[in-house]
Amino acid sequence: IWFAMTAATRVPGIAALPDGALGILLPVLIGSVMLAATRAGRTIVAELSLAPLIALHVARFAGGGFLLLHEAGRLSNPFAAYAGWGDILAAGLAIPTAVFAARRLRGWLPLTLIWNIVGFADFCSAIFFATTSQPGSPLRLFHEPPGTAVIMDLPWRFIPGFYVPVLLLIHVAIFLHLRHLVRSRRSAESSQ
Repeated sequence: IWFAMTAATRVPGIAALPDGALGILLPVLIGSVMLAATRAGRTIVAELSLAPLIALHVARFAGGGFLLLHEAGRLSNPFAAYAGWGDILAAGLAIPTAVFAARRLRGWLPLTLIWNIVGFADFCSAIFFATTSQPGSPLRLFHEPPGTAVIMDLPWRFIPGFYVPVLLLIHVAIFLHLRHLVRSRRSAESSQ
């Protein structure tokens, strides 16, 4: 349903989801509260299998398309460079991180935490640069043409409207799961 609403948002006369940073952050905020503040959410977080969630971030190699859009003159920097290279970095690091987490190799927990911080920060910087490069935005700081308007058109619209919120929410779930693991370890150690 969310995927269909993302596509319908750009259809004239339909305002299914908000555009821009609000359209990204609102579902992440709602999902984060549901995961952290409800019994069902905490149960989901406790039972997560990290490796598949980390591996899903390999899809972020698609962010390299931002670099191609920039080369074609359809997307401006600094957004294209930060979002493109940041996604490539997060996707490339997701592979070894998922392997370490799946096999529980030595150092897997700090590696997973560091990767999760890097991936989350990449999305935060991409949202910042997209918002501050958007033509017509009152928050616009970067005026290199053509701006970031192309990412609001299909098929690119699915990246900020669907995939980024889903992957950001996965980052939040990973943070919550790691916190749960650390608390469980501390509790087990203190009861001994």
